[in-house]
Amino acid sequence: MIKKMLIVIFLIFLVPTALAEISPRYIAMEFCEAQGFVVEQGNEIPDENYNFYDLCVFDNGNKCNTYEFQSGECGEEHKKELSCAKEGESPRFRGCCFGLYSPPIIGPPAACEKVGFFQSIINWLFSIL
Repeated sequence: MIKKMLIVIFLIFLVPTALAEISPRYIAMEFCEAQGFVVEQGNEIPDENYNFYDLCVFDNGNKCNTYEFQSGECGEEHKKELSCAKEGESPRFRGCCFGLYSPPIIGPPAACEKVGFFQSIINWLFSIL
């Protein structure tokens, strides 16, 4: 009985956290930061297309809605080619470097880690299916 209660309590705290990590707003803000820019948060004036009004501030001072920047609707000239994620880094918006793999999970992506020969073959097989 205690185990079941602990699982329920764990899920009550885990599910909202996981959903927050995969929300479009959070992902768009993280994309801006992954590109090396600063996010200017703001909820006071909602954008007409979205429920939030967060801006990605570029090096030259220009700004664009974080979601529009991620989707390519604005700021396309500021997007950078991201390097592959090294061991221990998050692979969000990029792939793991050669010989590394990120296990599939719900929520934020796991860090890239080294895999053995057989695991790399299994990963390759799943990638071509």
